[in-house]
Amino acid sequence: MSEQVFDGMSIREHAGQVAESVRAINHLSLPWVVEESLPYPSDVAVVVAELARAAHGLRQATAQLADRIERLEQAGHIRDADPDPTHPDRAALACLLLSVSVAAATGRLATALDSAQQHLSCLACAEQTTLSTHTATPDTTPTAAEPTELRRLAR
Repeated sequence: MSEQVFDGMSIREHAGQVAESVRAINHLSLPWVVEESLPYPSDVAVVVAELARAAHGLRQATAQLADRIERLEQAGHIRDADPDPTHPDRAALACLLLSVSVAAATGRLATALDSAQQHLSCLACAEQTTLSTHTATPDTTPTAAEPTELRRLAR
């Protein structure tokens, strides 16, 4: 049986790519790196919107994974490799966690990211009148202190 692929990658490879993408975002958003790659609030808003899009998709993905485990269990293809009397039905517990708990958490995450993106889309750099062009002059280049100042003013 050959594994199905999408864009030339398997589901396991795509899951690994998600993890690596988040890792890359974590590194690329470090303070000494992010000033160059995301100079404007609108740039941050775009990244947050993409993260929200991913979070919305996680709900469907985890529900489908739970469904896969349920079908494997119903067909008798699952056994507990490490029986534990405190968790006699790990397959059912895993399905419940994936389809209910994870779905609720990813729903809250997606909603929070959507809300943050909406607020971010209303922000502009104090020295600039437009964010549509990324051609900053020496007089309009955002400084490192701006994010701190914006957070202080938002309180």
